[in-house]
Amino acid sequence: SADDRWTATSATATDFQTVAAGGGWGFVEAVTASDDATISFSTAFVDGFDYQVTATNLFPASESYWLQAQFGTGPTTWLTSSYRGCAVSISNGASVSGREVGSEIAISAVEPGNAANEDGSFTMWIPQPYASVYTQCQGVTGCFNTSSAGQSGTFFGLQHSSTSVTYIKFYYSGGNVREGIFKLYKRANA
Repeated sequence: SADDRWTATSATATDFQTVAAGGGWGFVEAVTASDDATISFSTAFVDGFDYQVTATNLFPASESYWLQAQFGTGPTTWLTSSYRGCAVSISNGASVSGREVGSEIAISAVEPGNAANEDGSFTMWIPQPYASVYTQCQGVTGCFNTSSAGQSGTFFGLQHSSTSVTYIKFYYSGGNVREGIFKLYKRANA
């Protein structure tokens, strides 16, 4: 139960894989980017859980490309249409940028830089993707643009599919993901 406590000698790996309903986020998997075209998790979404993805120390291989994502119905089968959503960002100079999409989830509304001090991050929440006909996600993001100006933003995406969404991948609109640490978490939603 949520009140169970384990000691180092009494717990097994399976004790930590079940997250009680209404409990906190349980770690599932981490992926470290190293000049990859896409980043995805090997663990599939399952029914009865909400998911959270965090990414830190993000750098694109090339500047001037947006960070985005797509849902999948298998580890290599990606949904490339029927998306709705947008990303909005505001800079430390108070300029606002927006981006609307139809074939992916827009995570950033600005093109991040890739210099040493221009890393980015985001947190994405995905409520019960496996059991949804309309899979939604929302989140917050931050990065430094190609002029090293700080950007803070929010995003929302919706994908309509007649089959269960079980995977997600992340990528830039051009070029590779040079660096970044992506982590997947889940929690029971019932």
